[in-house]
Formats: sequence, structure tokens, C-alpha cells
Amino acid sequence: MPSSNTGTKQERKPGTFRPGDPRINRKGRPKSFDQLRQMAQKIALELIEDPVNKDDKIRRVNQILRDMAENPKTQKDFLEIAYGKVPNKVEISEDPDQAAPIPILIVAEPVGGPSCRQG
Repeated sequence: MPSSNTGTKQERKPGTFRPGDPRINRKGRPKSFDQLRQMAQKIALELIEDPVNKDDKIRRVNQILRDMAENPKTQKDFLEIAYGKVPNKVEISEDPDQAAPIPILIVAEPVGGPSCRQG
């Protein structure tokens, strides 16, 4: 028979909040994307310690961009931020011999589906 846990103090799981924990977000989630953008811009402009020269301070956004430039997985995103997105080349030809076929998928509702009304 399992023992009762009433009256005994249970240990908390790692990472759970305790009263007064500074990680608790008292204001809740942003109500709109504009609020989220404002918060992100405020955080981006925070001064942090320069990892190269410990005596200097840099903006957090500078460090994020430096990290992006060094990481092969995010270098494409970094270059698009720095120089703009590379345009996709689309060629349209009136010659039917040069035109590529365009696949078309036709989806039909089954008989008696939502668009059928019985009168």
C-alpha cells in the first residue's frame, strides 16, 4: 500500500518556480506582435560585456549578428540581413515548347459533402 504524502513536504522538480523567483514573468505574454517587437528591440539595445575585449561594452544585437556570421547554419540569414534577400529568378516564355508543364491538383468533395444541400 503506497504511503500517504499528506503532511509531508515534497521536493520540487528541478526548474520549478519558487516564490519570489526573478524568472517569473509577472506581466504575462505580449498581447500583440507590436508589443513583442518593442520588447525585442529593447533587449537588442541592451549593453553587454564584449566577449573579445572584456573591458568594453557592446549592444546585444551586435553580439547576435557576430554569432550569426560565424555559424554556418545562420550565415545565409546574416547575409540576407546585411545585403537583402537574393531574388528568385522566374522566367516566363510564350513559346509552348519552352514552357514547363504546370501540375494541377483537383480536389473534389465527396457526394453529400458540406456543399450539398437537400431541399
